[in-house]
Amino acid sequence: MQSTHTLTGLLAVGFLVAGLLMTGCTSSPAIYDEANNGQTVSLAKDSTVTIRLKENPTTGYSWQVNVTDGLSIISDQYIPDKVPAGMVGSGGTHTWTLQPQGAGTFTFRAIYMQPWMNVTGSEDTYTLTLVAQ
Repeated sequence: MQSTHTLTGLLAVGFLVAGLLMTGCTSSPAIYDEANNGQTVSLAKDSTVTIRLKENPTTGYSWQVNVTDGLSIISDQYIPDKVPAGMVGSGGTHTWTLQPQGAGTFTFRAIYMQPWMNVTGSEDTYTLTLVAQ
């Protein structure tokens, strides 16, 4: 009788651990930021994700974005930080909401630069790969 209870307990723990591991591999937050740079995330093909990156266009720098075919930018918004009245040169957050147009692998790439300058290779970059299923 004890071995049946032990086996049942072990099976329950095993299923719990397997569920947690699967959740960590396939499920992810819908909002991504600098901490997620270079990651690959899975999502349902009909869902959306949001990327938020710090930006300071008062310096002339902004994120120059490129997405692969089949990935739509459905929202593109810059929100300045709240600062005291009269303060100049402050930054904010640029937010993009993305939606895959079906199943597949898609990439959001961004390079932080002054758009009139040539790319030198020393710019900050951001990449997030989305696997829609």
